[in-house]
Amino acid sequence: GKSTCVDTLSEYVLKNDVNCLGDPQKIALFKFEEEPDNTIKKVAGKFFKADFTNPEKIIFINEDGSEQDIYGQPIPENRAGYYTQQDLIEATDNIGDRIVMYNNYGRCRWSELKGAIRHAVLVEHIEDIVIDPITRLTSGMTPAEANTELETFADEISKMSKDLGFTYYCFCHLKAPDGKLPPHEFGGEIFSSQFRGSRAMMQACYYMIGLEGNKDPKLPTKQKNTRRLKILDDRKYGRTGIVELYYDWRTGEFIEPPEGFLDSEIENLEDYIKLVGD
Repeated sequence: GKSTCVDTLSEYVLKNDVNCLGDPQKIALFKFEEEPDNTIKKVAGKFFKADFTNPEKIIFINEDGSEQDIYGQPIPENRAGYYTQQDLIEATDNIGDRIVMYNNYGRCRWSELKGAIRHAVLVEHIEDIVIDPITRLTSGMTPAEANTELETFADEISKMSKDLGFTYYCFCHLKAPDGKLPPHEFGGEIFSSQFRGSRAMMQACYYMIGLEGNKDPKLPTKQKNTRRLKILDDRKYGRTGIVELYYDWRTGEFIEPPEGFLDSEIENLEDYIKLVGD
């Protein structure tokens, strides 16, 4: 769910924001667990409502003009989430050079990253910086070294954002729950203290947001695809809250489900919409 949130945030910025020059906004994505070609496909897919990284959703055109999927089955009438090669080309061309990426898969150091951020802001006029995940900044370090590095990062990026005028979004993994609490992938509740580098993040970030869900294979599909976006900390106003999200596997996007869908006995979102309306 973390990567889907990054991609959805990117789509929102590219669609709605303008920079200090009045031009359509770019976004800088520093993703250390994903290669740039995948990032481009995934963000472009949010515009087109398709998962361009999923080969099962490719539409193949037969000589007689009929369409089929990778398994030779006819494409559903609604075509939800399916795409052709031309759709992929047009969607990726549409976002063009508006995504600036730092191609450094696996690991990076803050001493290197801050120079790249400075370039993105001052040269590319970018005002939104995404770092995913910050824990890659401490790969290979001892716990003590990692804590020191993350504290330095948190302190310096908060000051940089004020000096240069940008917003930073830090994504991170979670620590395993203590004691007998259920693991996060099986529905365990998320607390601010479970963020890796949480002490530094609490000092440097205005919001801390968790994404809860239960991926137990034994659960019904609807329950496995439901998430809770939880605002854990709001430094400025002290507010908290929960937003229910549903992962639409057809399109690869999180949506706020229609009222009543999550509590209904209907498993399929499309069937529910047909029954009660959008």
